[in-house]
Parts: sequence; C-alpha cells; structure tokens
Amino acid sequence: MAFAFYFFDITSIEVDSETLFGKRKNISGTFYPNVKVWTAKELKKAGRDKDDSCLYQNAKNYGGRLVQCNMGNWQPFNSKKDKII
Repeated sequence: MAFAFYFFDITSIEVDSETLFGKRKNISGTFYPNVKVWTAKELKKAGRDKDDSCLYQNAKNYGGRLVQCNMGNWQPFNSKKDKII
C-alpha cells in the first residue's frame, strides 16, 4: 500500500525503436490515503514537542500541518494542493 501518490503528464516519442520521455509536467498535489493531519498545536498537546522536537519544528515550519501516513512516516501537508482520500 502506498503512503502517498501524485499524478503528472509526460510526453513520450518513439525514435528508431527507442522510446524517449520528456520531463514531468502538470504535477498534481499529493494524495494521502487514510491519514490524520496534525497541527503544531495538536503535537504539543499530545506531548510530541518534547519527545520529538524535530517533528514539532517541522510542523511549525510547514504552516503548522503534517500528516502521519499509514506507514508511520510524517510528511508536510499543504492544504492548498494536497488532498486526503
């Protein structure tokens, strides 16, 4: 199971039986399945500011929001482009 994914367009062309791929474009936001969004305030309330100060600082630096993915890792969450599904 993936902890996150995104979509993008890519152009390909075949030349002399070789396929060449262009750069990614129209990159979507990140889609996170089954996650919880944590704010810096919630992390502090849960005591995570003391035992994991790096995590707490990242929450403060990324607009106050991180997601804890279903694999246990943490990622920054941008509410303008990222989606929870």
